[in-house]
This record gives sequence, C-alpha cells and structure tokens, in this order.
Amino acid sequence: MGEKICLRCGSRKLIADRSLGGRIVCSACGATAFKSQNFSINLLSKKGSNRILWSCLAILVLIIIIT
Repeated sequence: MGEKICLRCGSRKLIADRSLGGRIVCSACGATAFKSQNFSINLLSKKGSNRILWSCLAILVLIIIIT
C-alpha cells in the first residue's frame, strides 16, 4: 500500500480522527478525501496497455481488410 496524499492540498500529513470514527483526515486542510500515490502509477500502466490493445486491433482490422 502506497503513501496516501490529500486530494485538496497535496499534503501527506494525514491523521485518524477518533471523533469521526477513525476516519482519515488531512491535518493541513481538514479534508477527508485522499488517494494513494500508487493509484496514478496504476492508471498510467492501464492507459499504456489500452493503447497497445487498440494498436493490435487496428493492425488486425487492416490485415483483414487487405486480405
């Protein structure tokens, strides 16, 4: 699991607020929205694999049309 960052301010200073039932809160801005840094890396790899998939499909269609 990667290090979490705040979506609003980008801070890595997150704490679990006991008054909110242990919900993770940014100590810099108070936001409850955060994400893992690994999430963006996974999206990039998925976009790259989609590009390869579409390229292969395009080549396959061209081969079928030509023959």
